[in-house]
Order: sequence, then structure tokens, then C-alpha cells
Amino acid sequence: IDRTGGAYDGRLYCSWTRFNNPDRIMLIRSSDGGMTFSDTVLIGPTQTSTGCGPNVIDAGQFSIPLVNKNGNVHVLWLGLALDSTAYCQIHYAIKHSRSTDGGVSFTQLDTILTVSGYMNSNGGANTYSQPVADADITSGPYAGNLYVTFANIGAEDLSGNSDVDFMRSTDDGLTWSNRITINDDGNPNSNAFHPWMVVNEEGVITA
Repeated sequence: IDRTGGAYDGRLYCSWTRFNNPDRIMLIRSSDGGMTFSDTVLIGPTQTSTGCGPNVIDAGQFSIPLVNKNGNVHVLWLGLALDSTAYCQIHYAIKHSRSTDGGVSFTQLDTILTVSGYMNSNGGANTYSQPVADADITSGPYAGNLYVTFANIGAEDLSGNSDVDFMRSTDDGLTWSNRITINDDGNPNSNAFHPWMVVNEEGVITA
């Protein structure tokens, strides 16, 4: 929901994955409190790679929309990043797209970070690097910041167990900080996964 008081205040946004192959990330919006919704907007288009020949790669899933202080709409999801070499290497990644016209069109599509993607926690439970994001829409010192957190097995996780990582953007999603780990269980043999996160009215981030 746009709660910024700007031109699109009160607009509702909903994003999801449309199956089946190739998967696509879709979005709809409502300007009348959910009474009616727009036609679908394609955010995560089908992907191809020069190294993959005619193969089409799914866009991904687990999307989440958010609205920044300036009213721009951001959607993040777990997708795939492709190289452009003859080896056709494919990596799971946190993907990001931005709209500057109230969700009518999405003109920025990029990869934030390569991640481990789908994992197994102790006991065999399936876990995954679903991004959870929020924005600081306060008038405080961090107004306009975007934040994202997700489960991930980084190069430093020598035990092969997942941590909860975190990144931020201070320029409306154009660039992102280096990732940091925010869980502090202190046990390299335990798993941390599936976080949630909110930014409150004072700009305090809680995960």
C-alpha cells in the first residue's frame, strides 16, 4: 500500500508468479481500495542467454512489492541470473525491478546479488532465499532507504548452513550495500532462514 501522501497515496499493489513455464512475475494495482484492479503488468520477463541457445529460463518466484518514500514501486523476488558466455552458467539471485509511474510500467530490471537459492535445513526441511523488503517512508535521517533480507549460504558459511543476510539501498534501488549477516545464533551447525522484516514509524528496522 502506498502510504506516502504523494500522487499515488492509497494505491494497492499485488505481485505474484504466473506458472507454468516460462514463469513470469506479474503485478496488478488498485486505486479504489481494492474494488477494481488494473490489467496485469509483466515485471519479470522470460529470459534467454546467448550461451543457452533457444532455451528460456523461468523468471522466478517469491516476489514482494514495496513503495518507497517518493512513491516509486519496487518488486523483489528470487530468480535466476544468466551469464552471456558459451558455458550458459545459471545462478539463483535476488532480482529487482522499479516503477516510477505508480506501477504502470517497470523500466529498471537488475540483479541485486547471487544467492544460494533453494536449500535444506537440518532435519530436511526445504528452505529458500525468498527476499523480504521494506522501505523507510518516515521523515527521519534514513528516509528513502530500502532494505532487503533473505536466507543464504555465503562463501563464509563453511558448515554449509544458512544465515539470514541483509542489504540496503540509499539511492532508491540503483545500488545496494554489501551483505551482512544479522542472525547471531553463534552455532555454525544451526540454520537460520525465512526471515520477515518491517520498518516502523520511527525508522527502526525489525527482522
